[in-house]
Amino acid sequence: MYIMSEKRTDNNMNTTELEFINIYGLFGRYDIKIPFDKEVNIFIGENGLGKTTVLNCIYYILEKKFTKLETVNFLEIHIKFRNESKVHEISTYDVASYNLKRSGYHGVYMDYTYLEHLLNDFNFKITDAGISEEEIEYLVRKIARQTDMPISVARRQIINYIRNNEFPNRKEAKKGDNKKIDNLISSISKNIQQRIIYLPTYRRIEDDFNKLNIKSDEFNKAELLIRFGMSDVQNSIEKILGEIRIEAMKGFNEMTGVLLKQYADGGNIISTTDILLSSVDIETVKIVLNRVGNEIEEAYKEKILKLIEKREIYNNDYLYLLNLIGKLISNYDLQKKYDDRIKKFTETCNKYLNNKKFYYNQSTLTLEVYLDDIYQEEVTIKLTQLSSGEKQIVSLFSKLYLESDEKSIIIIDEPELSLSLNWQKMLLPDIMRTNNCKLLITVTHSPFIFENEFDFDAKEMRKYIRMHN
Repeated sequence: MYIMSEKRTDNNMNTTELEFINIYGLFGRYDIKIPFDKEVNIFIGENGLGKTTVLNCIYYILEKKFTKLETVNFLEIHIKFRNESKVHEISTYDVASYNLKRSGYHGVYMDYTYLEHLLNDFNFKITDAGISEEEIEYLVRKIARQTDMPISVARRQIINYIRNNEFPNRKEAKKGDNKKIDNLISSISKNIQQRIIYLPTYRRIEDDFNKLNIKSDEFNKAELLIRFGMSDVQNSIEKILGEIRIEAMKGFNEMTGVLLKQYADGGNIISTTDILLSSVDIETVKIVLNRVGNEIEEAYKEKILKLIEKREIYNNDYLYLLNLIGKLISNYDLQKKYDDRIKKFTETCNKYLNNKKFYYNQSTLTLEVYLDDIYQEEVTIKLTQLSSGEKQIVSLFSKLYLESDEKSIIIIDEPELSLSLNWQKMLLPDIMRTNNCKLLITVTHSPFIFENEFDFDAKEMRKYIRMHN
C-alpha cells in the first residue's frame, strides 16, 4: 500500500443529499445500482460495462440536462435523496415527453406524428420482423440530414418511436409523463446545493463532437463539460488576483473615512495598534504597502519600512502613521481568504510539475510558472507550454482553488489518463484535501489511482451490474 507523506485523508460518510442512482435497461441489457454511502466512490472495471455512460447519466441528471439524457439508451432511472422518502422514477418516455414539451414542438424535437410522416416519405414501415441496427443507422443519418438535427438526438427520437410502435396491432403508443421530470428538477434544486464538476476523457469530448455533428469551425463555440485549455486557468488566475486588488483598494479608501472619524472623535488611537504591530512580520507590511500601489509613493513606503525595522514607528511622532499601518494590516487580513486559496493551489500543483514551479508574489500580485533549473534568472513560461498531464492537473485544481471555493460534487472519467504512476497515486487524496469536494465519483482502469489511503474503497463495477430481465 502506498503511504502518503502528507496527512492522510479519511473516506468519510457522504454528507450530500444524493443517496443512490439506479439505471435500468442500460443499452437494453444492464441494470446498474450505484449507492453513494461514502465521500469517495471509486469504480474499476474493463471496457464495455458502460462505466462512462453511467457517469454521463449521473452528470446529466444532477445538472438537469435532460436533452442530453435523452440521447442515452435506457428504460428507467431511479433517484433517491436522503431527506425524501420518495424515490423518483423516470422513464426514457418521461424524458422524451419533457423535452418535447419544453421545446414547444420546434427545434430538434418533433412530435411522433411528424416523425411518422418523415418515415413514410422514406418508405419505412415497422413490421413484426423488427428492425436491424443497420436500418436504424440509415434512418438516423437521413433524418439528421433532412432536419439539421444532431445525430445523437435523431437516434434517440427514432429509437423511442420504434419502441412505441414495434407491435403494429397495439392500439396506443406508450406516452411519457413530463410532470415526473418537473418534480425531479424541483428535488434536485432543493437537495443538490454543490457545484457539479465533470471531467470526461479527451476521447469522450471528441466523441461528443462527432456524435453531435459539430464542424471544426464550430469547435470553440461548442459546449464542453470541462475545457483543458489554459485560457480558462489564466482567466481564473486573473480574476482572483483582481479580486485581491479590488479588496485592497476598497479597504484603503474606506480606511480614510474611518481614520478621519477616529481622529475627530479623539481618544487613544494607539490602544490596540501597538500590540498588533509588535507581532507583525516586516514582510507582511511590505505586502500591504505594495498592494495599495501608487496611493502611497515609493519613497514613503521605504521610509515606513525603515521606521518599523528600527522600531521608531512607536515614537509619539508617528502614532498616527502607526495607526494607519494597523488599519492596512487589518484590511490585509480580510484578503487572506484569497491568498490562502492561491497558496494552496500553488503548493498542490508544484507537487506535480516537472522542473518548473508556480510562484506567487503576494506583493506584486502575480502568479507565474518559472523554470526550475534557471530559476535565479527568473525565466517564466506560459501555461500553454505545460505537458498535457500538467495541464490536466492545473486545470482541475484551478477549479477547486482559484475559480471558486464552493463545495463540489466531482465526477471523473478515467483520471489516470496522461498522468504518471506517482501522480495517479497522489491525485484523489489531493482532491479531497481541498476540503471543497463533498462527493467524488470516478471510474478507472488503473490500480494506481487507489494505491493510497483509498485502497480499500475501490469497488468492482460488475458488483453493481445485473443483466436486465
